[in-house]
Amino acid sequence: MTPANPSPYAGGSPASEAAVGDHQTRELYRENCELRRRLAAMEGQAPASQAAEVCTAVAADIEARRQLGLRIFGKPLVLGQEDGRDPLREAYEEALDLVVYLRWELSRREGKSS
Repeated sequence: MTPANPSPYAGGSPASEAAVGDHQTRELYRENCELRRRLAAMEGQAPASQAAEVCTAVAADIEARRQLGLRIFGKPLVLGQEDGRDPLREAYEEALDLVVYLRWELSRREGKSS
């Protein structure tokens, strides 16, 4: 994150706020992106370069979120570690936030910004 960009996300996207991952998670994501890119190219969908750009941006968002978590909590997220948090509840609450952002943008596009 550069000082000029106050957002902790590479693209400034609040939708990626729930994405925090460790090294293994990022590697799996990259592999998944590569497979999707190849499939899209074979099926004549979005050009492979666009798919790769999106995957690269998402991977950067995940890394930025991981770095933010390290700064805030001083340690990485450890899957399976009991810390009193409920991952399902937290994910659900993040999904609710996402719905608010989506509805907000839909309203803006419809010219009904509130």
